[in-house]
Amino acid sequence: MHRFPVALSLLLLPAGMSAQNSSADYTEPYQLEALDIYRSIIGYRSAATHGRVPEVAAYLADRFQAGGFPEEDVQVLPFQVPGGEETAGLIVRYRGDGSSGERPILLLAHMDVVDALPQDWERDPFTLIEEDGYFFGRGSFDDKFGITMLTTTFLRLKAEGFVPTRDLVIAFTGDEETGMMSARRMVTTHRELTDAEFALNARAGLREGETVLVHGAAGGVGTATIQVAKGMGATVIAVCSTQEKGDYAKAAGADEAVLLDGFKDSVMALTAGRGVDVVVDVVGGSVFTDSLRCLATLGRLLVVGFAAGEGIPEVKVNRLLLNNIDVRGVGWGGYGMMRPGYLHQQWEALLPMIEAGAVKPPIGATYSFDELGRALVDMDERRTLGKSVVRVR
Repeated sequence: MHRFPVALSLLLLPAGMSAQNSSADYTEPYQLEALDIYRSIIGYRSAATHGRVPEVAAYLADRFQAGGFPEEDVQVLPFQVPGGEETAGLIVRYRGDGSSGERPILLLAHMDVVDALPQDWERDPFTLIEEDGYFFGRGSFDDKFGITMLTTTFLRLKAEGFVPTRDLVIAFTGDEETGMMSARRMVTTHRELTDAEFALNARAGLREGETVLVHGAAGGVGTATIQVAKGMGATVIAVCSTQEKGDYAKAAGADEAVLLDGFKDSVMALTAGRGVDVVVDVVGGSVFTDSLRCLATLGRLLVVGFAAGEGIPEVKVNRLLLNNIDVRGVGWGGYGMMRPGYLHQQWEALLPMIEAGAVKPPIGATYSFDELGRALVDMDERRTLGKSVVRVR
């Protein structure tokens, strides 16, 4: 049974005031708002298999926007956990003036709870009940009180006109009590989305209706690139080493998939001899020259990596001149980290794609921590599909 002292509501009181022993003593608007949020989110049975975490995220997102946070700074990120259940994460950015020169502060909490069976409780676990100076309810302490505190504090500071000296970022996860997939995907999968958006938008200048060729298309970077390109209105051709990987890339969103062996001829046939507008090359090595030969006039080849391990390819620049094509390097870190606000601009472009369902990078395999060695071998031997996840507990 979860219970939480009402007396700890002193955290919601102005400095110098003593704690109350009953919520009936609350008089300040932010205290009443906190109680309303607390009661509401306790009411969601946001445990595994019930599918209600996205409702909690949507409810909180509405509260933040109603409290003055711009829509672009409140992001609900949908996720699918192994087994197919939909969950969600919520990211809220409280923008500072940058005067401290410091990086943002990240504040974490989780919206999900361990399930509770009503027959095991003396009170309804999903109704906030106050008795004898305590709050009762599933998650009343871990962690819906934390969610309430962070949410109410952000709303109160915003209402009072406070401007921090650096950005403050809330990240509410959706499956802390089970697989912790949402937390991992916030820091892994979504980094690849920003890499893909940077490559296709800033470096390639991709336009709606153009055709993109993606090497290594069944991997984590490849599937993210496929989906972002589709979200930008492009036609995508995937290049993969096996038919299984080609099918995986098509399931991720590619329009066509061709095998690595002889890919140039296959691509030229698919494009009626015209070629493609953009090649995203994470492989390098021996495929580089044929990738150049696949480019249409004014085509752009993006150098993203050298996964083939065959050394750094070279290009004869007369080929670029004669065919009016470009080779462009893609290094997000050296560009994005030096430009304050750039990551936010990227998310403004990516979020509508995520909300529309166009971008939903797949998880190919999940390993226990004891299987870390096998995960590394699978990656080295190119057996992995999409993103691979190692669970640390």
